[in-house]
Amino acid sequence: METQNWLLKQAATQPNQIAIDDGNERLSFAELKKQVEVLVGKIDHLNPGSRVGLLATNTLMSYKLALAIMCSGANLSEEDQAKLRELNTKISTLQLTFS
Repeated sequence: METQNWLLKQAATQPNQIAIDDGNERLSFAELKKQVEVLVGKIDHLNPGSRVGLLATNTLMSYKLALAIMCSGANLSEEDQAKLRELNTKISTLQLTFS
């Protein structure tokens, strides 16, 4: 799995720190990494290296799927990549606020 560097770094240095909380589910960095790895395994069975589109609502599962797609070596569209970068920025800002 080609996990995004920030996820590997956070899972290694702060495994028990809350990575994301959507109000229904709270995941530490270690838990998020583990769940993303499972999804990567499923995506890799499809056709690794191909383009993947993701049409989804704004949910935790959508976020995990987007991370898994990127970590699998498949490519998100430019629009999906931009949306994920924006979400990562918002999450980082929230982490700084509540840390």
